[in-house]
Amino acid sequence: MTRRRTSDRNSLPTDETPSAVAHDDFSELLKRRAQRLASKGEPRKAALALRELTGRTDAAAHWVLLGDMLRRARRDEEALAALREGLWRHRQAGASGRARTVATLVLRLDPTDAQAQRVMAARRAA
Repeated sequence: MTRRRTSDRNSLPTDETPSAVAHDDFSELLKRRAQRLASKGEPRKAALALRELTGRTDAAAHWVLLGDMLRRARRDEEALAALREGLWRHRQAGASGRARTVATLVLRLDPTDAQAQRVMAARRAA
């Protein structure tokens, strides 16, 4: 019987892959950094941290956060691209409620967006 040692940090077993643990830690660090910068009123710097976070993870929520932060930084075209990516990822994951919420954000920036209009039309039809 082998014995699993736990590390002092975070009480994680040491036989877990260090790269996966380090990757998760760094992703959380980026998210906290973006939150801190946004609270200081620096949306452009926060958007940089979120852009790096979206490159490391596939989470739709991170794309939506990036889109919202870019909107705050008055970079509407980039914000639309990030929000559309978040919308697509939410739809692929089957999260229709979240997709509708993101569609409303997209329609605030671009009322003529066809994909967001389809999501909202499906909501009305249901």
